[in-house]
Amino acid sequence: MRTFVAAIVFTQLMAWTCRPLYAADLKGELKGVLFWFYTLEVNDEKTKGNVLGFKQTAGASLPHHEIHEILPLSPQSSVTQDEDGNWFLDTSRERIVVTKDRPLFLGQVLSITKQGNMPKRLSARHNIPLKTMRISDEFQKYLVDRKDLLINDSAIATVRNRLMASSPRVLDYVVAVDRYVHEQLDYGICQRPNTAVDLLSFSKGRCGEYAKLKQSLLRSAGIPTRDVYATRTDSYGPGIEGGDDSQVWLQVYVPRAGWIAVPSTRQLKPPFLAFQGGYHPEGYYVRALDLYKHEEEIQRKLYTYNALQRSGGIRGNGMVLRVPHGELGRIQAVISRTLDYDKAPDESLFEEISRLPAQARPLLYWFLISAPDPSIYQKAATEFVQSLKRHRELRLESFLAVSPTLVSQRIAEVTGG
Repeated sequence: MRTFVAAIVFTQLMAWTCRPLYAADLKGELKGVLFWFYTLEVNDEKTKGNVLGFKQTAGASLPHHEIHEILPLSPQSSVTQDEDGNWFLDTSRERIVVTKDRPLFLGQVLSITKQGNMPKRLSARHNIPLKTMRISDEFQKYLVDRKDLLINDSAIATVRNRLMASSPRVLDYVVAVDRYVHEQLDYGICQRPNTAVDLLSFSKGRCGEYAKLKQSLLRSAGIPTRDVYATRTDSYGPGIEGGDDSQVWLQVYVPRAGWIAVPSTRQLKPPFLAFQGGYHPEGYYVRALDLYKHEEEIQRKLYTYNALQRSGGIRGNGMVLRVPHGELGRIQAVISRTLDYDKAPDESLFEEISRLPAQARPLLYWFLISAPDPSIYQKAATEFVQSLKRHRELRLESFLAVSPTLVSQRIAEVTGG
């Protein structure tokens, strides 16, 4: 009887279809310039803050997200590409002093083409026994342990062995791990930082926790995995209604099939579809793959700061503009002059901004409102508000949602709010 039931379950699992999970994932091409920026400011109780270190994943090209070029927003940050083809944003010096009189912006601007996220059909031939899997050297870095995964811990091994006993084939095991994590965790706020071992005793977690526990159990069984981070951008501006809106899921390497995406907080329900790129709706843009190497860990986030201890001291937001790729360099040059923390912006920037594509001007004026010179920021705030009237798709509240305190106050002076 047990064999018969198992055969039925296996048959259902292998009934792969081409029915999309998200119709939005299959929409047409979009070309433009994507801004991803971080705002840092000193709270009311402090006058200065020391940024001792900043590192963040900056970008990655996937089959349906092609990055043509990526540049830092300000001279205080730099963008480097590693041998795996991924970009990382970092501060270009050891110490930056942030003052109450001027917030700090770090980030990157890139030209991007987004195409339909096409599905990949899986079949029974991909569901090979785990014990027969052979992983080539190029994928070994996706099997190494991490400080947050602890794939060799006895508690992780106990769960892994139990799941492998009932699901000894690779696709069955992926589904079993997914089911186990969703039985273990409900979506909610939990203690951070944490490890996969910690999560075995947690009852709640967010997308990062779901992805972490899944990865630990998968890597522990010899299945390569990697994180994928994406951030939401919208046509109405950089603000995210309801707070920071980002997502992490994981990619799983299946022999003969390649990398497939597995959602973090949404449970797999066979028959399911394996997307090449990710389980994100239209409006999400991939920030980077999170890659780990032997002996060297590339951290997805590294914020070390002093006197910037208020909640939300570092906030990241994105905005995409349908601006031609060829304008990227000109736009970035103006932003770099605007956000250079060592030099005060001058009046000539207004002429520079006026020569750039109209779609980019509201964001550029908004950046300029952070300047320390009253004659500059007052004019920038006025131009910003006027530009929003010419671009009715943009919402003032969207910008205010991510504005540093000084910028919000200066906008309020112009609007009377």
